[in-house]
Amino acid sequence: MVVEEYERTISEIISERERARVLHDIEMEKITSEKNQTIDDLKSAERAFNNVHRYQTNQLSVRKGVPAHLMLTPQRMHVTTVVFVGNTSAIRRSYLF
Repeated sequence: MVVEEYERTISEIISERERARVLHDIEMEKITSEKNQTIDDLKSAERAFNNVHRYQTNQLSVRKGVPAHLMLTPQRMHVTTVVFVGNTSAIRRSYLF
């Protein structure tokens, strides 16, 4: 009777340890997966930042090559178009943008 109780207790302890080990392995797998996802997200953000930085640097070098007065755009533009009707008559249309 005492030996049976002892064996049952030992088997319960062994099964509890096995269950705890399995739960620990599952938790470690979950944490490792989250870590890998975070690293992938960080690498993606770094690539995006590098692309934006490269684009801005390129735009800056392009702007340095353009004279300043050409970079200023008028607030409003007056555009006149000429539409020819027939052989001789013309209609002028003006647009203010």
